[in-house]
Amino acid sequence: MTTWLEVAQTAAFHRYLHDFALYVNILWNTAHGRPFATTLLRNDASHLAEHVALGLLPLTPLYALDPDPRLLIALQQGALALAGAPIYLLAHRRLGGAWPPLLLLAAFYLAPNLSEAVISRAFYPVALTTVPLGFGTYWLLTGRTRRGVALALAAPLIEETSALTVFGLGLLLLLRRQLRPGLLLCGVAAAWLTLVSLAIMPAFHRDQPLPTTGNRVVDKFNGLQTPLGAWNRLSERAPRNLSWLLLPTGGLALLAPQTLVAGLPTTAVLLLTDGDDVQSHRIAPVIPMLWLATVEGLALLRAGWRRTAALALVLALAVLTFRDRSWLPGGGAFDPDLATRDALTAAMERALAVVPTEASVGATSNALIPLADRREVYTVPEVYPPGLGPRQRLEWYVLDVTRDDYRKAIGAPDDPSSPLNARPPYALWLLDDQVLVASDRPEQVDHAMAVEFGGAMRLEGYTIQPTAAGVSVRLRWQALKRLPRGFVRRLEALSADGAVLATLDGPATRSYYPTSRWPSGQIVVEDISVEPGVGRQAVRYRLSWLDPKAGAVLRLPDGRDALLLDAAS
Repeated sequence: MTTWLEVAQTAAFHRYLHDFALYVNILWNTAHGRPFATTLLRNDASHLAEHVALGLLPLTPLYALDPDPRLLIALQQGALALAGAPIYLLAHRRLGGAWPPLLLLAAFYLAPNLSEAVISRAFYPVALTTVPLGFGTYWLLTGRTRRGVALALAAPLIEETSALTVFGLGLLLLLRRQLRPGLLLCGVAAAWLTLVSLAIMPAFHRDQPLPTTGNRVVDKFNGLQTPLGAWNRLSERAPRNLSWLLLPTGGLALLAPQTLVAGLPTTAVLLLTDGDDVQSHRIAPVIPMLWLATVEGLALLRAGWRRTAALALVLALAVLTFRDRSWLPGGGAFDPDLATRDALTAAMERALAVVPTEASVGATSNALIPLADRREVYTVPEVYPPGLGPRQRLEWYVLDVTRDDYRKAIGAPDDPSSPLNARPPYALWLLDDQVLVASDRPEQVDHAMAVEFGGAMRLEGYTIQPTAAGVSVRLRWQALKRLPRGFVRRLEALSADGAVLATLDGPATRSYYPTSRWPSGQIVVEDISVEPGVGRQAVRYRLSWLDPKAGAVLRLPDGRDALLLDAAS
């Protein structure tokens, strides 16, 4: 179900998953001989500057054979499902019976910290570490130390931050007086983290822009120069973050502190960094540790009513917190609209269908995933530092303009990175009020013409055709000169007796790129959707340009204030 949900939400273009597109782009580049290269990082050109996720390497040939981002979603959801197996196995071993292990497994899957932090994030390599860490911890807790140590040491190779949890497992063994394996885990984890943060990542950092420390990893702990700074940060963040983690378990994990200590290093680091990242995918390695500690805590309670009551409490809290804030169906944060296909979905699919495979592209983050299989793909809106942005004029832009923040950023008149400020101007294709496409290849029309409105706008042609959603009217304009004010394009659907069935005002860019900013030569192609009921009755369309404030009209050369278009043409 979670795989279907993630796929459906991504395909509907209602999720803004920049990091998912980042990993798709990394895999594509790695498969094409550029290991870990990407254009989707804001400060670096290699993912090795941010994370050492060597687990991406074995995925590369798999992705090269089937370059489908859905494969990565299924892989992560499968790993998270498998992460419940060691919890079930330990519960079966410690608690016995048929129902207690199943109920704890259900609570693990229901707990909203799993869905909020990991399931809803589509794909992150760190989520894959839950499998070796979970099984490794299970084997350590059940006396199979060599097997557990070997599997735990595999996790940092998948993603380096899981070494913090490996260090915690070393502490677990030291508390259990297993000195040699405990020191081995602590030593290897500490050595790997030191190598990664002080040598490998800095080797791939760009000289500019760098923080004053010269190391972005170290800079994440900015403000902790004194014990007081660390204490203030912990006291501010710990209560809400720890309650978020522990509440679904009823706090029973606290009964087994020796086991719970495995998650302590990761949690402490996330509490202390600038980002306050506990409630994020970075906590993924800790979540199985938390539930394994819960099993151990239950096992410490005497069998009978105490254990039964504690188990019922865990299940009840898991259900209550799920209903309160889970992102899954039935949860309080579930939004069915995210997976619902709508006008944005249809417009985005039409826009993406015309983008050439090898073209350089800029896109909003919800459009990045299907565009990430290429060498040059960039996030818009985003201001890249010198040397990291596009080296030359991008060939295509595909932009979601349904959000106010996107429209404001894209329409900023003083932003040189916006395609609306490019010179020479891009041809714009407006798909209703949903998507803006900018390229040097304007969309074509069926009926060519050259009708001028006020000597300022020329209609170069139009297309009127039925669609599954009604009728689509395409108008192709070229600005002949800059208008002093923002004019409104009015399209009126007329019945056989001349009655106005609907009035459709535009262009769709008027709130963020009015006609007063259109330079001479600007080409704009409008795709305007007409509702089915109106489209079936309309026999012609009346087209005009007017200034709603001053009442001025851009007249045709013969003095008329509107042009009639035959709907049947």
